[in-house]
Amino acid sequence: MVTAAFALLLACGDTTTSGDSATSDTDLATTTDTAPAAGIAMTPTLLELSTSNGEPATGSYTISSTGDAALELTDIAYGDAGVDLPGVIMWMTQGPLPVSIPAGSTSTLSIEWTPDRPGDTTPLETDLRVTSNAAEDPVYTVQLTGTNSAR
Repeated sequence: MVTAAFALLLACGDTTTSGDSATSDTDLATTTDTAPAAGIAMTPTLLELSTSNGEPATGSYTISSTGDAALELTDIAYGDAGVDLPGVIMWMTQGPLPVSIPAGSTSTLSIEWTPDRPGDTTPLETDLRVTSNAAEDPVYTVQLTGTNSAR
């Protein structure tokens, strides 16, 4: 949460002078106002895909907008910068990025992984980074793994 304090000057009358002292009907009141902030949570934190003979494997993450402001997703990336993971396809239920998830709502990020070759047993292991306007976690990271067994 982002908190801001505001001082309000309330003028409620005239200032009068009596002798050596001045009196006033003016009060100084302080209020605290909390600005809406976006928050993010994802489940599961580890998505494990499993397939055999190179068939596609699918799974999904649920992305929750946990703050009191809309969550704006601007980027979803996996692996190291500049490294491509062949066979990985991602899509959001709302369509392409950027995506807005209202406060208190959820969305689904679906993943499909198809190994390069039917007999390829090289596992898929990567981090998935979701960039958003979340106040505390602007880059939220979960894990994605996959195995392909040859039959």
